[in-house]
Amino acid sequence: MPYDEYASNWTETPFILTNCIQDWPVFSKWSIKSILNEYFDVEFRAEAVDWTFSRYFNYMSNTQDESPLYLFDRKFAEKMDLVVGKEDGAAYWKPECFGPDMFELLSAERPAHRWLIIGPERSGST
Repeated sequence: MPYDEYASNWTETPFILTNCIQDWPVFSKWSIKSILNEYFDVEFRAEAVDWTFSRYFNYMSNTQDESPLYLFDRKFAEKMDLVVGKEDGAAYWKPECFGPDMFELLSAERPAHRWLIIGPERSGST
């Protein structure tokens, strides 16, 4: 969807983008196991604690907690040394329908705007 269509038809209506991430290189590369293999010793924020991904993976795989910790990291791109944007070697980019990003003008003062969120599967949920 081009930005003009988004701006004129979708800014006031909730919607889910379904076909934009298939072109991202990480779409076909990333899985929990591939992240574990490549970033096992990288520390990520899991709510109030910083754990290596291998430690979080072990926790996530074995937890029976009623309210488990979720990995929720706003600096994952820097920690994983990812290139973000439409350039060679980029892992992913912002969908074009969202148009210009005025927050880029804030540079270091920019609010958090991207997150890696991973959590345990909930078996037995109804």
